[in-house]
Amino acid sequence: MTLKSQKIVPMPGTTGVFTFDIASGLTIGNGQDRLIWGLGPEEEYNFDRALQAIHKDYKQLFYDMSLGSVGKKKYVEFELLLTNGNRTLERYEFVGHKGDNEITNSPLKIVGSTTLLKRVA
Repeated sequence: MTLKSQKIVPMPGTTGVFTFDIASGLTIGNGQDRLIWGLGPEEEYNFDRALQAIHKDYKQLFYDMSLGSVGKKKYVEFELLLTNGNRTLERYEFVGHKGDNEITNSPLKIVGSTTLLKRVA
């Protein structure tokens, strides 16, 4: 007897964490973050892949609040709708070089969290 593969769906309130390295363009996210975004365990997690996972009506917001906020803000918080039907709350902190508390230079990374608010699909 073969067991069917089941898709694991996180429960609302689940929070995942990640770090986006701006220089390399790669993200390291924990298991919860990857599940919320609908990424497989071996799937490359980069900015382009994140854009693919975002509902078309929210792509500009994501761009504006992530890379568009570089050098302008230290923290951002906003909601997204993903193509897999997950509505999320994103919280990002821009981390700069040592001593650059105002992030006047290009930041090194974005450290953030993704909280699943609800599934809408």
